[in-house]
Amino acid sequence: MSYAVPVTRPDPGATPELSAREKLRLLWGYVRPHRRILLTGMALGLVGTAAELATPMVTKAVLDGLAVDASLRGPVTVLAVLLVAGTAIGLIEGHPPGHAGRADHPRHAHGDGPAPAAGPGG
Repeated sequence: MSYAVPVTRPDPGATPELSAREKLRLLWGYVRPHRRILLTGMALGLVGTAAELATPMVTKAVLDGLAVDASLRGPVTVLAVLLVAGTAIGLIEGHPPGHAGRADHPRHAHGDGPAPAAGPGG
């Protein structure tokens, strides 16, 4: 008894094997049109993270100033600037350009529309 050997054909939708350099070149082709917004996002992320990491150090300076009865004007001012800057950066990162005022975006849905239809069982 003999068995038929299946004929293997290459899958036209299969992902080709690429070197790391070729993969980066392919990725760069997708990134290139959006590089400005990506770089802006990275810069905002770095500044926001730096502000978050600096806040405890400035708070320590405020508490140390209380212990030795020193002027708190400088540390409190820096702390306030860090708080405002961190909040502003967080708001900018949370509302990317192109999404402002879009009702279909989850952050902008105000619940003014009709109630969602009940799903199965409920």
